[in-house]
Amino acid sequence: MYPLDFEEFSIALGEDLLVEYIKKCFEKKEPLERGMLYENVGVAL
Repeated sequence: MYPLDFEEFSIALGEDLLVEYIKKCFEKKEPLERGMLYENVGVAL
């Protein structure tokens, strides 16, 4: 058994929209909105 990557982990937590948002930003070569990412992964600023 292998550990989950970030995408698999996010999907397992039901964060499908976050995964799609990250993919879209990556494809467009745009930065992520800081609050969006930190809010969803539970990191306090």
